[in-house]
Parts: sequence; structure tokens; C-alpha cells
Amino acid sequence: MTAMLPKEPTSGLTEDEFLARCRVAYRYGLGRPEIARLMREWLDAVMRLEHSLFSSGQTQGRDWLNFLNDEDERTGKGQHTLAGDAEGYALQQIAAVFSHPCQKCATSLDAWHTRPGFCTHAK
Repeated sequence: MTAMLPKEPTSGLTEDEFLARCRVAYRYGLGRPEIARLMREWLDAVMRLEHSLFSSGQTQGRDWLNFLNDEDERTGKGQHTLAGDAEGYALQQIAAVFSHPCQKCATSLDAWHTRPGFCTHAK
């Protein structure tokens, strides 16, 4: 079943504001398919873990374990984590660009998007 898109945007951002954030993400190199694939995998894993924790005994633990094993391999057995994990850090960056409370910082290539506390002109 395909979800129906709303006729009017439900976001607090205007279309121009959203597209400006898209340009920043693109210029940072975050528009790569492998970044979107990894984001989907991480979100899927979190949702499966959530389901396992809160669904009255139904578990998707095998899927969660497979994800952890894949991550262990992807990060070189933990050799590349946090900022040393370029793909994982890219997910932090893209989420930060789209969730930053200030449009001026969110659309600046000079902003430190993962640290919105440094923004002096929050909305």
C-alpha cells in the first residue's frame, strides 16, 4: 500500500529553505547512494531493536545481531568509529544539517552542523 502524500507540506520549513539545506548536504558530498543505503540500514536496525524490546516477546534479534556483525566488518573491527568512520559520520552530518534549529547555520558551509549549541542565532 502506497502512502498518500499531503497536498500541503507539513514541515516547518519552506520549500526554498528545505532545498537550501539539500544543497549544503550535496556540497558536503552527502548525496551519495551509499550514505542513503547506510542510513536506511541503521534506521532499520534501530526500528527492529525497538520492536524486539517493546513488542511483548516478538523478537527481531537475529536481524539486530546481523546488523552489528555487518557494522563490525564495515568499521574494520572497530578501528574506524566516531569521526574516524567517514560514512557513519556522514549520517551525523546529514541529520544535523536537516535538524539544525537555525536556517542561517544550516545553510552555511562553514557551520559546525553537528554542534548546534555553537549557533548564536537560533530561530
